[in-house]
Amino acid sequence: MASIEDRLNRPTISWRPSEGDSIAGTVVDIASHEHPEYGTSPVITVLTEAGDEYVWHAFGTVAKAELAKRRPKVGDTIGVKFCGVPEGRSYKLWRVVVEHLEPEPAKELDWDAVAESAGAVPDYDEEPLSDEEPPVVDDRPASTSEEPF
Repeated sequence: MASIEDRLNRPTISWRPSEGDSIAGTVVDIASHEHPEYGTSPVITVLTEAGDEYVWHAFGTVAKAELAKRRPKVGDTIGVKFCGVPEGRSYKLWRVVVEHLEPEPAKELDWDAVAESAGAVPDYDEEPLSDEEPPVVDDRPASTSEEPF
């Protein structure tokens, strides 16, 4: 990682990507920008392996949502790719990958919410499944011959 002196003497670059552009590196600062009409947007500063510092103003719903899902922290490694604007749409698509410096607790999926959104609400009045092995049932017709096969 670049020293503080090196960082002070290098300009910070405002990242304004074209479709397909990406940046990757270490998150060195996280701030926010308040806009009276669009609300709060994250401002992420990324230090690349080459020693360049890029500032990404993550405006827009998709950028904010991607960052909110991944929750980067200072010291984490981040990769961001601008995927462009889908045809016929006005929003921008982003791909964000974060490797956390400190492991995050395991996430659990709310399967009841998934079932509900799919219209498959579980019936809790049913008898719960047992942890015991089910009995083996042999439904084959009985053999009339003495030979096993």
